[in-house]
Amino acid sequence: MKKDSEDFKKYNQQIHSTRVSFLKSSGINYFMTESDPKKLHAFLLVWTAMSIQMTERVEDWIKRAGENCTNKNFTEVGEKLQYHSKQEADHDKMLVTDVNFLIEKWNKVYNDTLTLNDLFKIGTLPETQYYVDLHENVINSQHPYCQTAIEFEIERISVVYGPRMIDNLLFILGDDFEPGISFLAEHVLLDQGHTKFNIDLMEKCLAAKASLSEMVKTGSDALTIYAGFLNHCIKISHSLLERTQWNSHLAN
Repeated sequence: MKKDSEDFKKYNQQIHSTRVSFLKSSGINYFMTESDPKKLHAFLLVWTAMSIQMTERVEDWIKRAGENCTNKNFTEVGEKLQYHSKQEADHDKMLVTDVNFLIEKWNKVYNDTLTLNDLFKIGTLPETQYYVDLHENVINSQHPYCQTAIEFEIERISVVYGPRMIDNLLFILGDDFEPGISFLAEHVLLDQGHTKFNIDLMEKCLAAKASLSEMVKTGSDALTIYAGFLNHCIKISHSLLERTQWNSHLAN
């Protein structure tokens, strides 16, 4: 097994505190430990619906970051990012399929009339806009290679936490919910390979004299934003549990 470079070791050391904060955050722990079926179903519904906006531009972000890396003479990194972008195509469509399944289950179990449009009325969460802005700022900066840090940290979530997330979902909700978590299940498998790919890209960036501090900052920002996104999904799901609060939440 190839040993990590000293610079990559420094990256992991410097981002460690942010990873610990993410581990302790409410959202990721809700996924892994919530034991009330209705609460977990509501959270899964909201997370799946809200993740569509978080995911639909990923292919474009990676492609454009790759193009700008090539322009900034990080040629090999740029070419690999552009190739990788194709692997992220249409993943948001999996989320649409999942959320429609979860809505149908919700309405059947709780005698409700929830629609996907009800969820979309929430609009864009602040954390989603922060996530969009992070990508756009990186792509158009002097450090477009920092896209690799975003990819590494976000896809690492699936690898590190994904199996426990899936185990808890299926244990609490039942195996018949498996068709409603296809996006999550596929990424647990896909991102194992992607993480190796991302480590290789990170190493290539650092070997080409990329800014270690910028990569740490970008990776940390991505994790912090995503932790906030998960936490916000919990708050919205609580409103879904009591539909009298639901309309009030939409009004705000």
